[in-house]
Amino acid sequence: MKLLVLAVAFCGVMLGQDPPYQVDPLTHSVSPIFETYGLNNGHWWIQMEGPLKAGYLMGAIDGILDSPGRDASKTLPWPSTLTFSEIVMRLDAFYSDKKNLNIPVIESACLQQVATLSAEKAAELLISFRLDANKNH
Repeated sequence: MKLLVLAVAFCGVMLGQDPPYQVDPLTHSVSPIFETYGLNNGHWWIQMEGPLKAGYLMGAIDGILDSPGRDASKTLPWPSTLTFSEIVMRLDAFYSDKKNLNIPVIESACLQQVATLSAEKAAELLISFRLDANKNH
């Protein structure tokens, strides 16, 4: 029942708002800044309310783990040692740095797990994620 309430609330919030848009200066194409290569990013994240953020993360991880063709022998770097509330707090802090806003939420969430294992590896990934994300914006 809680999942249904979250889903209905999520749809209501998303349908009730027009996302901000950006114009590519070279192609003059218009695109929402809520996405980076088709995935919700930090611009989207900071617009959402707390309970919706946790619901999104739960749905995203379920979708990834249950996706067809997924190699079950490979583990997903998901913050299994952290609660969803802790992940939400970490992502809120992560996206308070404007340099991180274009990074997709799912990549940022996985980065939180890497950070619990190795700060050095997380720093390397963050640089890579920023470069990749900013190529699309």
